[in-house]
Amino acid sequence: MYKFLAAGIFLIAGCSPSEPREKSGPAPQMDASQPEMHDSSISFKIIPGENGTGFGYDIFMQGKLYVHQPVIPAVEGNKSFSSEEKASRAAQLVVFKIQRNILPPTVEVRELDSLGLLDK
Repeated sequence: MYKFLAAGIFLIAGCSPSEPREKSGPAPQMDASQPEMHDSSISFKIIPGENGTGFGYDIFMQGKLYVHQPVIPAVEGNKSFSSEEKASRAAQLVVFKIQRNILPPTVEVRELDSLGLLDK
């Protein structure tokens, strides 16, 4: 009887749902033709960067501030994006992740680099 009980527990434990993970690989391709992305609950706005230099972004969910990002995420220091277009494309990446339930919507240096958003 204990063998069956142990086997049942093993099967149940093996079937437990796992945590969703962010897939590795190249960053998703997005259409940068729209300066701001909107859907019924998620939007973003380009903002002045840290110390008034460069650009950052705010992400809103249902009209409430969800992410305030005045500097380039994942990059050491307090450097902002050099253009509104780069900040917009980074914000679109974050919105893309939120819409696909990749939470928190962490941005990696390799993603920013593959999208051409980092200044060399």
